[in-house]
Amino acid sequence: MTITTIFLSFLLLLFGHANSESQLYDKEQTVLLKLKQHWQNPPSLSHWQNPPSLSHSNSLNSSHHCNWPVIICTSGTVTQLLLQNKNITQTVPPFICDLKNLTVINLSNNFISQEFPKALYNCSKLEDLDLSQNYYNGTIPADIHCLSGLRHLNLGANNFYGNIPASIGQLTELRTLQLFQCAFNGSFPSEIGNLFKLESLQLAYNFNMTAAELPSSFTELKKLKSLWITASNLNGEIPDTIGEMEALVHLDLSINNLTGKIPSNLFIPKNLSIVFLYRNQLSGEIPRVVEALNIDIIDLSDNILTGSIPDDFGRLRNMTSLVLFFNQLSGKIPDSIGRLPSLVHLKVFSNNLLGTLPPDFGRYSMLVEFQVADNKLEGKLPEHLCDNERLVGVVAFNNNLTGELPKSLGNCNGLKIVTVYNNRLSGDIPSGLWTSLNLSVLILSHNSFTGELPQRVATNLSRLEINSNNFSGTIPAGVSSWRNLVVFEASNNLFTGTIPRELTSLPFLTTLFLDQNQLSGSLPQDIISWKTLNTLNLRQNKISGLIPPELGNLASLTELDLSENQISGPIPPQLGLLRLTLLNLSSNLLNGRIPTQFENDAYASSLFNNFALCASKPTLNIRKCDSEEKDNSPLALPSRVGVSTGRVGSVLDPTRTRPAGVGWKAEGSETDRRRHSVGSVLGSGGVRIYTKNRRNQPGSPRISPDLTKYGPNLAWISSNVAGSHQISLEFAGSHPISLECRRILPDLYITSVGSGGSGFGEENPPLDPPASGLGVRNPSLTVGVVGSDGCRFGFGRQNQYVLQNQGKEL
Repeated sequence: MTITTIFLSFLLLLFGHANSESQLYDKEQTVLLKLKQHWQNPPSLSHWQNPPSLSHSNSLNSSHHCNWPVIICTSGTVTQLLLQNKNITQTVPPFICDLKNLTVINLSNNFISQEFPKALYNCSKLEDLDLSQNYYNGTIPADIHCLSGLRHLNLGANNFYGNIPASIGQLTELRTLQLFQCAFNGSFPSEIGNLFKLESLQLAYNFNMTAAELPSSFTELKKLKSLWITASNLNGEIPDTIGEMEALVHLDLSINNLTGKIPSNLFIPKNLSIVFLYRNQLSGEIPRVVEALNIDIIDLSDNILTGSIPDDFGRLRNMTSLVLFFNQLSGKIPDSIGRLPSLVHLKVFSNNLLGTLPPDFGRYSMLVEFQVADNKLEGKLPEHLCDNERLVGVVAFNNNLTGELPKSLGNCNGLKIVTVYNNRLSGDIPSGLWTSLNLSVLILSHNSFTGELPQRVATNLSRLEINSNNFSGTIPAGVSSWRNLVVFEASNNLFTGTIPRELTSLPFLTTLFLDQNQLSGSLPQDIISWKTLNTLNLRQNKISGLIPPELGNLASLTELDLSENQISGPIPPQLGLLRLTLLNLSSNLLNGRIPTQFENDAYASSLFNNFALCASKPTLNIRKCDSEEKDNSPLALPSRVGVSTGRVGSVLDPTRTRPAGVGWKAEGSETDRRRHSVGSVLGSGGVRIYTKNRRNQPGSPRISPDLTKYGPNLAWISSNVAGSHQISLEFAGSHPISLECRRILPDLYITSVGSGGSGFGEENPPLDPPASGLGVRNPSLTVGVVGSDGCRFGFGRQNQYVLQNQGKEL
C-alpha cells in the first residue's frame, strides 16, 4: 500500500467520523429543542437555543448543546438530563428516548401530574430515574420490570396509590429504591427481598398502608445499609433476624405500631450507626450492645420499654445522642454514660429513673442538651454541665433535685432554655445566668430559690417563670430593659413595693402573673401601653387605688384577676367592652353601681365580697341600687363623722370603765338591758349603732366589746338567736349605712352593705346579698370579713368595729 493510499484512507475515516459526529449532534440537538417546546418553553431552559451555524458544532464551543445547563455529556453525547426544579408541568414525551445514550433522567421537584411515563421503557440504557416530588398519580405499572437496567429508582413524594407491584422485585440491578411519601395501600411486597444488590430502601410516610408488616425477607438484604420505613403503619414484631443484616448502618422504623420486644441481636451489626425505633409500642428491656460499638444515635423514645439503661451504653464512645424519653425505664443512669466523650444530646425525661445523676456530665463531652425531667432523680445537678460552654438546654423539672444551680451555668453563653421547676432546689441564681446572651426561657417555679431580681436580664429572654419561690425585694425599674419578655410569672413570692410603671413599656408582654405577693400601691398609670397583654393576675396582694378605666382599652386582654386586694372605687364600665374569659374582682373594696354588662349570673363569683356594690335590679345576690346612688359612684357619706380621735371611747363615753351601751352581758334584768341600750349613750353628731332582729325573735343582738382582746378601736356584735339581723350605722343623723349579717351556724357573715333610712331605729328594707363576701372600702367607711367567723365595719383609718360570732353565747 502506497503512502498516497494510506493518506486517502485516513481522510475517508476522518471525514466519516466527522460526518457521524455531525449527524449525532444534529439529532440530539433536535430532540432537546423538541423537549423544550413540548414543555412549553420554560424560562429555566432559555439557554437551549440553536447555534448560529454548524461550524459551531464542536463540543468545545460554548454553543454546543453539551455545554447547555442541566445537560451532561460523555464523549460528546448526552448521557444525563438533570431537570430538577425547572417548573416543568408536562409529562415525559416518548421521543426523549431518541437520546440513545441517556443513562440518567432527573425530573424531581417539578409539577408533572400524569401517570407513570411508560415511554421511558424505550430508554434502553437508563440506569437512574428520579421522578420524585411531583404530582404523578395512578398506580405503578406491573410491567415496571421492563426498566431492567435501573440501578436507582426514586418515585417518592407523589400521589401514586394502590399496591406496590410485586414485579418491582425483578429490578435486580437496583441499588436504591425510594417509594416514600405516596398513597400506597396494602402491604409491602416480600419480593423486595429479592433485590440482593439493594443498599438503600426508603418506604417511609406511606400513611395508607393497611396490612403492613415488616417482611422477614427484608432481613435477607445483606448489602442493605439503610432501611427507612417511618410512619407507614407497620405492625407486628421486628423480625428476630434483623441482627443478621451485617451491612446495616441506618435503621429507622419509627412512628409505627410495632409491638413485642426489641430483638436481642439488634446491636450486632458492626457498622450500625443510627437506630430510630421511637414512637412505637415496643416493650421489654433494651438489649445489650454486642459488637455495634460505632453507634452514633439511639432513639427508642415513646415506647413502653422497662428495665434499666444498659451499662453497655457506656462503651459507645462515638455516641452523640441518647434519646429514651417517654418510657417506663427505672434504675439509675449509669455513671459511665456521664463520661462518654462524644455525647451531645441526652434526653431521658418522663421515665421512672431514680438515684443521683452521674457527676461527670459535661466534663468530658461537648454536651448541648441535658433533658432529665419528670423522673425521680435526687441530689444535685452535675456541677460540670457547662464546662465546655456549648450547653443549650437544661430540662430537669419534676424531680427531687436539691442544692443550688451549678455555677457553671453562669458562664454558659450558649444557653437558651433552663426549666428546673418542681424540685427542691435552693440558693441564689448564678449571676451570669440572668444575663446569658442567648437565654430565652427560664422557668424556676416551685423551688426554694432566694435573692432579688436583677436590673438586667438576657436580651433574648422571652419567658421568665419564678412562681412559688422565696424571691424578695422589689420588681426593679430596670425591667424596662427586658424588651423581649412575653411571659412573666412571679406568683407566690415575697416581692414588696409597687408595680413599676416601667413594666408597662414591654412591647411583647402577653402574660403577667404577680399574684400572692406583698405588692402595694396602685396599678400603673401607663397601663394603656399593655397593648399585647392577654392575661393579668395580681390576686392576693395589697394593691389599692382605683381600677384604671384604660384597662378597657386593652383589646387583647382575656383574663383579668384583681381579687383579694384593697382596690376601691367603682368598676369602670369600659371593662364591659373586653372579651374576657375570666374576670375576678372579688374581695376588694369596690362600690357603686356595677356595669350592666356584668349584671348576670355568670359574674356571680367574680364580684362577690364587694359589699358596697349594687345593681340596677336585684341580681347576682347583689342588692338593687337606691335612687340616690349614681352609676359607678362611691358610696356617699356625710362629711362630718362623730369619731375623730380614733378611739371608741370618744364616741361612747370616755369616762366609763366599760363604754356605756356596749358592755352588758346576757345576765341582768331587762331594765339593765334597756338602760344600756346603744342609742341612749350616743351624743349629738356621734355614730349610732342600731341592731334589730328582723324575725322579731326573743333575744336581741347585743354589742359586746372586749377591749383587752381587740384593743380600744374594736368591738363585736353577737346574737343568741338564729336568724337574720340588721345593723344600722347612722352618721351625724344623716343617711345610715346598713349591714345585714345572716347567722349561719356556727358562723355569722356579712352579706351586704347598703344605705337607706333616715332616722335612728328605722329598719332598712331587706336586701338580696350573696351568701358571703369580702371587704369593700370607700373614703369614709370600711366593711369586710374578719377570718371566717365575723364581719367588720368601721370609719376612717383608725376606727374599726368587729362584728363577730361569740361562739358559745349564740
